[in-house]
Amino acid sequence: MIAQPARELKNLQYFLIDRTLSKLPVHSAAAAYRENVGIRSNAAAHARNEVILKLDFSDFFPSIKPRDWMLFCGSLDPEVAEASGLATGADVMLATRLLFWGRGTFEPKCLSIGAPSSPVLSNVLMFAFDTAVAAHAIQNDVVYTRYADDITLSSDRSKQILLVEAAIRRYIKRYRSPALTINEEKRGLYTSGQKKMVTGLVVTPEKRVSLGRDRKRMISSLVHRFTLTQLELPKIAYLQGMLAFARDVEPSFYASLERKYGQPTMRALLAFRLPKS
Repeated sequence: MIAQPARELKNLQYFLIDRTLSKLPVHSAAAAYRENVGIRSNAAAHARNEVILKLDFSDFFPSIKPRDWMLFCGSLDPEVAEASGLATGADVMLATRLLFWGRGTFEPKCLSIGAPSSPVLSNVLMFAFDTAVAAHAIQNDVVYTRYADDITLSSDRSKQILLVEAAIRRYIKRYRSPALTINEEKRGLYTSGQKKMVTGLVVTPEKRVSLGRDRKRMISSLVHRFTLTQLELPKIAYLQGMLAFARDVEPSFYASLERKYGQPTMRALLAFRLPKS
C-alpha cells in the first residue's frame, strides 16, 4: 500500500533528509536514491560479467521498523549523532515519529512507500547489510549492487555467486534488523545465452546496457504517431519521459531517432507543453 503523507509532513521529511539523513553513511553498493547514481549505472556495473543472479526482498519498506532506526541511532558515533541532530533520545524519538508511518494509528509502525524520506532512510538502515555483503562479494570476485529491494550479483562463475548468495541468506537469518525476507518467486540465475535484465534494462551479449528491443520499438512507434499528429495528449507526456530516459540510458538509440525523424521534430516533441486544464 502506498501511503502519501500530508503536505506539511512531507515538508518536515524533506527537512530531515537534508538536516539528518544526508549526513549518515550509505554504502557505494546502494544504487537507488543517490545523486548521480541510478538504474543505468546499476546495470552497467554487471554488464561485463557472464552470470547474473537477481534476488528481491518481500515487502521491503514495510519490513523496516522504528526499532531498526532506534538501534541504528544507538550505535552512532557521538560526533556523527551530534552533527546529524540525533544527539539525544528526544531527537531520535521526534525523528522516528516523522519518518515512520502509523498504519492508521498514532504509533509509528513501519516505513511508508509514499514518503520521500523512506528511500533515503532505507539506504541508511541497510548500510551494515551492504557492507557485509560487499565484503563477501569482493572475496569471491563477485559484483554486488542493491537497488532498493532488488539485489544483483554477477561474476563469470556461478559457483562464486552462489557462495555470496549463501552469505546473504545467513546474514538475514542471523541479523534481524531489519527483518528481511527473500521473495523466492523472483529469484533468477541467468547465464550465457539467456536474456539478462538488471533493474528493467537489458544487458546485451555485446556487454552493453540497452533499453531492449521491445521498448525501443514502442518509443519509435510513438514518435512516428506524433509526427502524424495522431498521438493523444497524455501519451505525449509519457513519450517525453521515455525519451529523456532513453537519452540517458542509450544515447545511440536517441541519436538514431534524431536521424530518422530529424532534430527539429525531436526538439519540438520534447518542448511540447500540454494545455492547462
